[in-house]
Amino acid sequence: KDTMEEQIRRAEDAAGSLKDAFDFRPQTWILPKHKSEMEKYLKSTEKEDTEAKGEREIFIAKPSGLNRGDGIFLFHSLSQYETEAKKRPDILEEYVVQRYVQKPLLIHGYKFDLRLYVLVSSFWPLRLHLYRNGLVRFCSEPYSTLSDEELHNPFRQLTNYSVNKKNTLTNYSANKKNTPTKPSPSTVTINDTPNPSL
Repeated sequence: KDTMEEQIRRAEDAAGSLKDAFDFRPQTWILPKHKSEMEKYLKSTEKEDTEAKGEREIFIAKPSGLNRGDGIFLFHSLSQYETEAKKRPDILEEYVVQRYVQKPLLIHGYKFDLRLYVLVSSFWPLRLHLYRNGLVRFCSEPYSTLSDEELHNPFRQLTNYSVNKKNTLTNYSANKKNTPTKPSPSTVTINDTPNPSL
């Protein structure tokens, strides 16, 4: 996570007038390295949200060295970030913080992600090989950020299988054979959801 952001920033710096070509990702910071930069952005958005009285911006914090959804949390403000980070004193490392994509593409109301595998066999000339049988991962509950409870519900926000298999309110793990938790992208249809009864 952090290495990718570092490389993108280096490429931006070297791109000169073509810097806008890298404007394809949400606003991202590596903490504590970019903390002052993030604080400035959050303070400006909090002021705009207050004046507009509209939908508050959401941010997601991910520990750089962890995986499987461990240590991830969502927040609205700098004070919320600091409160949540203090709850995790065991995570003494960098965080990658991003502006959250609040209106993601959904399948029947569920968040999903694609994990695709690419082999780079040559950089010059650039030659890539895409493995067609990747993975599609779903959340186990419908996506929503309308309330703080929904915002902090990992089963609505995180697609990690290791997170969603712990959801006791659904048959996500128990009915694993009939549930498209990790199907191939080539086999996913618009009717696929984490709950066959939907």
